[in-house]
Amino acid sequence: MENKIDLDKLETNVFRTTYQDGLLDMFLGIILLQLAVGPLLTDIGLSDFGAAAVFIPIWLSALLLFFQIKRFITKPRIGNIKPGPVRKAKIVKVNIILLVILSAGFLIGLLYEDLSQSIDFLSPLTFSMMILLLASVSAYYFNIIRLYYYGILIAIAPLIGEILWRYGLVSHHGFPIVFGISSFVLITVGVILFIRFLHNYPKIKMES
Repeated sequence: MENKIDLDKLETNVFRTTYQDGLLDMFLGIILLQLAVGPLLTDIGLSDFGAAAVFIPIWLSALLLFFQIKRFITKPRIGNIKPGPVRKAKIVKVNIILLVILSAGFLIGLLYEDLSQSIDFLSPLTFSMMILLLASVSAYYFNIIRLYYYGILIAIAPLIGEILWRYGLVSHHGFPIVFGISSFVLITVGVILFIRFLHNYPKIKMES
């Protein structure tokens, strides 16, 4: 039947649209700020844990704000999306894969902490590989192509930072510079996407 609607394709397109408001991009950019600003906070006496703890209320505030934007700005424009059984199964599957990748990266960090100090670039290389895997899996299952590019950008950041640091051009292994730039790129793209989203999807006016 020529006019038969491909419901799975339609759901995929609508699901992808929910990530075109730029909020995900901005939130990822805010998370990267910890890697950029955190090392600088240790210079004023904060421990690594203390520097990380500073960002917890910032993350929670940003997450709460973005949820409210989703509720009052995004949903009124594209509707409330409820994933079907296939989409729900895919979300569960990708969450399990991401958890395995994160757990593996954490274990590698614990097991090879001493080894990474004697082998150049082992720590940044491990971090880069984990980021590439996380971004690639998320991009593939959620059909968000730009996550591939984010993964490449964030993955090469620590390697470039390490090179700059070893040549004495930057401090803190280059984290403030490379992750500061990465954060700026993601937040900027997010803002552009949000403005474009508001233009492309005007708020639906309800008639009495």
